[in-house]
Amino acid sequence: MGSALGFAPTPSGRLSLLILESGDLYVTSERVLLVASGTTTLNLSKILDVAVDADSKILALTVDGRKTPYLLQIQEPFIAAAHIDRVSAEV
Repeated sequence: MGSALGFAPTPSGRLSLLILESGDLYVTSERVLLVASGTTTLNLSKILDVAVDADSKILALTVDGRKTPYLLQIQEPFIAAAHIDRVSAEV
């Protein structure tokens, strides 16, 4: 189970992190899927960087052709990041 996050301005003009969607995260041999109200598919070959914010349990996926990273709040971000790194090394 995971949540897709996004930024929204607060009344003071600062940005705040909001949950946009909640769903399931799947990692296959070719792609990462976030299944919520729809399915977001990320090809492993397009993922340029995987980062983790341990305090917030956020997995950040930097993808080729996208200005901002995908931010996913999940229970075990280090395990997901390691799995994505391992599988993408095989691609």
